[in-house]
Amino acid sequence: MGLMHCPKCRKNLVQQSPRHGWIEALLSIFCIYPFRCQLCTHRFLAFQWWWDRFVSYYGRREYVRIPVRFQLTFSGQQVSGEGTVVNLSRLGCTIETPTPIPHGELLRLRILKSDGQPLFEIEAAAVRFVMDKAIGVEFVRIQEREMERLARAIVNLYTGRHI
Repeated sequence: MGLMHCPKCRKNLVQQSPRHGWIEALLSIFCIYPFRCQLCTHRFLAFQWWWDRFVSYYGRREYVRIPVRFQLTFSGQQVSGEGTVVNLSRLGCTIETPTPIPHGELLRLRILKSDGQPLFEIEAAAVRFVMDKAIGVEFVRIQEREMERLARAIVNLYTGRHI
């Protein structure tokens, strides 16, 4: 069948998405499954042979987590510090940091390239889970220019290009 493309942005960074509701469950009998573009977030239904589904479906997440190692600085009302981004998606990331961060804290993130130059900034990221030194954050507010920079970084990570 070849690589699937998003009907909205035409990029081939598409991931199968969890089914929602009985209609999508019924459509899966006919090999029609939901997909989500990892860049523009467009969700759509498309045909996929049932055996391809098991090869390409990586769990129940809407957005694939990409393993990375980016340095970052963060600041919030109660904390500030440094850490390492260990995985990244369109909607959030996981951070490793020795700084204790409370659940629910809103952070401003500045993610850096390996040379120390800024890669992109997140205006507001909410802490969704805390486990030892790993902190999971969801991007709540990001400026359009910074979202474009994040999308470019994700494309480069997917395609193996240098960031």
